[in-house]
Amino acid sequence: MSAAVDRIVGEPIWLELASSDPERSLAFYGGLLGWKADPPDSLDGAATLRLKRDFVARLVPMPDDGWIVYLKVPDAGAAAAAVVANGGRVERGPSPAGDLGVLVIATDPGGARIGFWQPGTHPGFEAENAPGAPTWFELHTLDFPAAVPFYRSVAGWQPVSMGDSDEFRMVVHGEPGAACVGIYDATDDDLDDESAWMPYFAVADADASAARIRELGGALLDHPVDTPYGRIVHATDPLGTLFTVIQLPERR
Repeated sequence: MSAAVDRIVGEPIWLELASSDPERSLAFYGGLLGWKADPPDSLDGAATLRLKRDFVARLVPMPDDGWIVYLKVPDAGAAAAAVVANGGRVERGPSPAGDLGVLVIATDPGGARIGFWQPGTHPGFEAENAPGAPTWFELHTLDFPAAVPFYRSVAGWQPVSMGDSDEFRMVVHGEPGAACVGIYDATDDDLDDESAWMPYFAVADADASAARIRELGGALLDHPVDTPYGRIVHATDPLGTLFTVIQLPERR
């Protein structure tokens, strides 16, 4: 992905995996996506995850498993105030992380955990759209009517509708052809029973990755299927955290 300074306000800038069993999580994502961990850099054992030399995420020991997607904001303090004003709840922050940036962790009105990051020197993601790297971020929400204005107000989103029917309701932030993040109405979806952010990771072969997920102790929520954006399969890791792998179409 482009440098943090180049990303527009509201776009994902960083990703954390909260894990109640970090060793098991690392074994799974290392085996599936090729990630490796730097030595822990904090007293709680948190460590940066890399794809080859590039930053891709951070593994954080926590009692509750799940992804925390961080959206870029110009002012973390203002974002925290906007969270409360728009029906969310601040769990942590604004908290300076040295000169790296300022973070806020919150829950949105639908109950999904979300992070906001005011960039400092941290580069954010250093890889995208390559096998093992993040490529798309999607909020599956059970409260679509509240989620869209929440992210508009808190993260400066400019929602563009991709569909507005009972069968498919979704918005993306920014131009549809260039957007990397969206909100999906999961009211009638059976992937999960709660609102959650779900990252998509690029893989070279979706079918081979589906088999590998099961070998490593994860679970498939459906079978690989072709979509206009690539061949995908939804899954959970061994601790029940939701994610998707996608085999991107070949560029011509």
